[in-house]
Amino acid sequence: MKVYVVTAGEYSDYHIEAVYSTREKAELYVATHEGEIEEYDIDEPVMEGKAYYGVYAKFFADIDGKGKCDINKAWLCYTNPVYDTKEIKPYIESYVGERCSTPGRYWNVYVPTSKSKMAADERIKVVSDFWAKYKAEISEDKDDSYKISRMG
Repeated sequence: MKVYVVTAGEYSDYHIEAVYSTREKAELYVATHEGEIEEYDIDEPVMEGKAYYGVYAKFFADIDGKGKCDINKAWLCYTNPVYDTKEIKPYIESYVGERCSTPGRYWNVYVPTSKSKMAADERIKVVSDFWAKYKAEISEDKDDSYKISRMG
């Protein structure tokens, strides 16, 4: 199916005047007003192939007075749905945000899901379960990266 968009103006003045379901209606409008007709297909596929779904989340932990952060005190900042044409692999990436507005350690968490739409509480549960498993698999003895040296 197509739509016919009547546009006018150039550069910063470019704008849509009207949208019609048939070329004839758009031509009638242009006959009495200024404008150009642009033709667009609607409901084109957004992605080719299979769609993969997941959840992206960010966790944060403060730096203590000894330059360390406790992963057990990390809190969930937010979750967002993720859609891609490539398979979403579960992983966690970590970085120190010394120059961020809030210095500390941040973790970006990606978790694949089978659902295209998830309520916020469902996303939080999926991410929290994945995060708990991650914390159980690591310890500060194995990974010295939780010791943060301040610049300066």
